Amino acid sequence: MKKLLAIVLAIVLIAAIAVPIAVASTVTVVALNPLGAIDIQQNIPLTSRDRFLDEDGNVDFYDRVIGLSAYSKTFNSQVVQALGWLLMEHYPGVLVVNTGVADLGSPWNHKTDANYDQWAGIAPLPANAVTLDGISVAGRTLDAVIFGVAD
Repeated sequence: MKKLLAIVLAIVLIAAIAVPIAVASTVTVVALNPLGAIDIQQNIPLTSRDRFLDEDGNVDFYDRVIGLSAYSKTFNSQVVQALGWLLMEHYPGVLVVNTGVADLGSPWNHKTDANYDQWAGIAPLPANAVTLDGISVAGRTLDAVIFGVAD
């Protein structure tokens, strides 16, 4: 009787080890995205900064239009505007325009903001676009953009 019990116990132990191993090798896991298919946008590389250098290799922002864009977190837009004023003070002739503040519900939060063409220098600035010191830059395109993002 003890011998039979030992054999049954051995068979149960072998089955307890072998069955999960055999079953585990046939399990297929499928991950589903509840949002559906997503087309990932390719990153656009930064443009060369060489166009902001003069013949001697010094930074030359004269008559360049630089846009300021801030993400609306506490004091972020003020810091970006202060940076714009410092640029205008340090580089005479640079034109710094406030291109807007994106709020938390903005599409910019998802990297698809409608201002992208203006930021990329593709579309001209609107008729009411003026620099921080009030000079009209309507119809011009941005040469560069400073993004202020704070967490």
